[in-house]
Amino acid sequence: MNDITSLNMKKLLLFLLTMMPTALMAYDVQIDGIYYNLDNNAKTAEAVGADNKRYVRSIVIPETISYEGISYSVTSIGEEAYKWYEDLTYVTIPNSVVSIGKRAFYGSTSLASVTMGNSVKIIGDEAFNSCEHLSSINIPNSVTSIGDKAFSYCRRLTSIIIPKSVTSIGFMAFSNYLGLESIEVESGNPNYDSRDDCNAIIETSSNTLLSGCKYTVIPNSVTSINEGAFFQCQELSSITIPNSVTSIGDKAFSYCYRLYSLTIGNSVTSIGKEAFYNCGFSSITIPNSVITIGDEAFYGCSRLTTLTIPNSVTSIGKGAFRNCNGLTTITFPNSITCINDSTFQWCNSLTSFTIPESVKSIGERSFGGCGSLTSITIPESVMSIGKGAFESSGLTAITIPNNVTSIEENTFSFCESLTSINIPNSVMNIGSYAFCNCI
Repeated sequence: MNDITSLNMKKLLLFLLTMMPTALMAYDVQIDGIYYNLDNNAKTAEAVGADNKRYVRSIVIPETISYEGISYSVTSIGEEAYKWYEDLTYVTIPNSVVSIGKRAFYGSTSLASVTMGNSVKIIGDEAFNSCEHLSSINIPNSVTSIGDKAFSYCRRLTSIIIPKSVTSIGFMAFSNYLGLESIEVESGNPNYDSRDDCNAIIETSSNTLLSGCKYTVIPNSVTSINEGAFFQCQELSSITIPNSVTSIGDKAFSYCYRLYSLTIGNSVTSIGKEAFYNCGFSSITIPNSVITIGDEAFYGCSRLTTLTIPNSVTSIGKGAFRNCNGLTTITFPNSITCINDSTFQWCNSLTSFTIPESVKSIGERSFGGCGSLTSITIPESVMSIGKGAFESSGLTAITIPNNVTSIEENTFSFCESLTSINIPNSVMNIGSYAFCNCI
C-alpha cells in the first residue's frame, strides 16, 4: 500500500469514527458490565449502557459503585442508555436513582419486568416506549413527572396506577395499547383524578380527559377529550361522549378499529384532526352543535354507510371523509362555502352527490377516485374546481357552472364513463390532462 493510499484510508477511518453514534463511545468507566459517566464533584454516577448489548438478559443497577477508591452514588439512568436492548428482559433500578432519561429503555421489546426504586422522581419522554412485553409497572410514590409517550406502545400493559405524587403527565404518556383495562389515579392527587371510577386520567383543573382504556366511561363533568386520549385503543368497542364535552382533540380515537358504537354529545363544537381515523362504526350522528371537523377526522372509516352533516358545520378539513369506501349516502350542509381538498376522495360506494348553493370552491381531488360516482350536481355558485377534483370517478355527464373560468389539470382525467360535458363560455383555460383517458 503506497503512502497516498494509506493516508486516504486513515482519513476514511477518522471520518467513520466521527460519524459513529456518541452513545457507543461516551462513557467514563465500565464496572461489572455496566457503563457509567461520573460526576467527580458531586460523586454521582449515571448508568449509560451495558457491555454486549445484543446478549444482555438482565441488568441490576447498584446503588453505589467504587472507582479508583472513590464511592459514587448511582442517581440516574442516561438518555437512550438501554435503547433497543432487544434481549433485555429484567431490570432493577435501585433506590438511589432519581431520574430515568429520555428513551432510556426505548424499543427494549423483550423487557417484561421492571423493579423501580422508591426515589425515582422523573420518568423521561419515551423512557419505556415500545417495551412490548412489559405487562405491569409499579410507579413509585416518589414520581412527580411522567414524560411524553413514556409508556406508549407497551401493548401488554393491563393496568396503570398513577400515584398521588405525580404532578405532570406528558403528551400521550400511555397511548397505543392493546389490553389496557384499568387506569387509576390515587386519591389525594391534586392535579389528576379518576372520578366516578371512570377508568381514565382526568386533569382536575381543566376537566380534560387525558388518557382512557377499553373500559373507560367518560364522566358527565369532562369538558374536553385530549389529543390522543384513546389513540390505538384497539379493544375499545363502545363509547358515549357526554353532553358536557365541547371538544374532541386531534387523534383522540385514531385507529380504534373495533369502535363499533359511538355517541357524540350535543355540546361538542369541534372534532379534531384524525379524531376518528380508521374507526369501525357503521353509523354516526354529528350533533347540531358541531362547527368544525378537522383534517382527516373520519379518514378510513370504511364501515360508515350514511352521513348527515348538520348546517351548524362551517368548516370541514382536508380529507375529512377520505377513503370511507362504504359511504353511499351523504347529506351535505348549506353552511359550507368550500369543499376542501380530498374531502371525499376514494369514497368508492358513493353514487351521487348534490353540492349546495353555498359552495364557491371545490378542492383538489375532493371526489377523486370515487369510482361509483355517476352523478353530481354543481351549482352556479361554484367559481373554482381544483386539480384532479373528479379524477378516476364514474361520472357519465357533467355541466360546468358559468362562473368557472378554468378547468385545472387532471380535473376529469380517467373518467372513462364520461360521455357528455357542457363547458360554458366563461372557461378561458383548460389544464393539462384535464380530460385524459375520458372515452
